[in-house]
Amino acid sequence: MNNKLVYPLLGTIVIIFVSWVILRKVAPRPNTQPKDINTTNINGTLNIIAPNNVDVTTSFDVILEVDTDGQPVNAVGLDATYDINRLQIIAMDTTESFCEFYPENRFDNQTGTITISCGLPSPGFTGTNRLAKITFESVSVGIADITIQPQSQILLNDGKATNILTQPPTKQINILGKL
Repeated sequence: MNNKLVYPLLGTIVIIFVSWVILRKVAPRPNTQPKDINTTNINGTLNIIAPNNVDVTTSFDVILEVDTDGQPVNAVGLDATYDINRLQIIAMDTTESFCEFYPENRFDNQTGTITISCGLPSPGFTGTNRLAKITFESVSVGIADITIQPQSQILLNDGKATNILTQPPTKQINILGKL
């Protein structure tokens, strides 16, 4: 088999295995699971907090925020995309997040992807919290989308890892030319 295929394949297998091991560690233990979570009407959200307009060739911050709708969660999986022709990431900071474990915490300016998989042990986290602060630089004039992908998840600490993310958002940013 070609080495150009073997190393990425092995890397992917290692990442999947490490993610599985870490998520098993952050999964709730049977004796610590909440007993009264009604998951029927829970709608967790991932919010994208960003300016509507920015000037070209300037940097600006985007906040990715999780809201648990008042229920305890212990894991978040976020996959997002952005327009690489209009935006480039300068930095990503997760130090203010509720998460303690990060099997995945990366971005790729070649593909325009952001991947964050994180969690914490039971009893989990309840409320609203910054998942990440991402500093972008606008590189060309036009409209740029930042989109949370449908496979993203906010997982309840209910013993079943119920996904409560219902509406993954998109944020449009208008990049304006300088006069």
